[in-house]
Amino acid sequence: MKKRSQIGEQYKWNLSSLYPSDEAWEDDYKKASEQLVEIGKYRGRIAESADTLYEVVIAELALDRLIHNLFAYAQMKKDEDTNVSTYQSMATRAEGMAVKISSAVSFIVPEILSIDEQLIMEYIEKNEGLKLYKKHFKDILRSKPHILSEKEEKLLADTMEMASSPYNIFGMLSNADFKFPIIKDSKGEDLTLSHGNFIPTLESSDRNLRERAFKAYYSFSTNSKINI
Repeated sequence: MKKRSQIGEQYKWNLSSLYPSDEAWEDDYKKASEQLVEIGKYRGRIAESADTLYEVVIAELALDRLIHNLFAYAQMKKDEDTNVSTYQSMATRAEGMAVKISSAVSFIVPEILSIDEQLIMEYIEKNEGLKLYKKHFKDILRSKPHILSEKEEKLLADTMEMASSPYNIFGMLSNADFKFPIIKDSKGEDLTLSHGNFIPTLESSDRNLRERAFKAYYSFSTNSKINI
């Protein structure tokens, strides 16, 4: 299989629309850290006025866009080559930041639901900016029976990283550390099996190739040794 450095640029994704450089990513990571502290200043104040409600909604959406960009860039850079530790670290940091942000904003929905629905509608009518998010508030109000208390919502948010660890660990072992078996293809040439080409190989018209691929892959899956 070709290495990424051997693939033409026209076949690679271009992440410059997200961040032109790793340094720009680091700048936004720092910004996210600052913004999650700032949004905490709205705790207990959301019901104060229409303007305050608008400010907290804008602040939460800004954080949401920021973490989506941070996570997408880091994860896709990691996927370019799962052996590159720099992007493994960035992806881990982005996931950790997502957990911090989720925890930091966990008070918002419970506080909004503690406001009388009629008052929320009055706030929306008073503030032109809030009118744009009228459906957003209706969705929140509709979900009221399924929302926990602020403490419980925060507890759930704090467990996100722990809950995703088994999936992440398996992904790193499977995509970076496992050495897949090599079989002979229909032309007698070496073919390194992978997660990507296993199913297409099983769909080959060559019955013997299908058998070799199946036995090699599943023998590998049950008896493989991890090279770390």
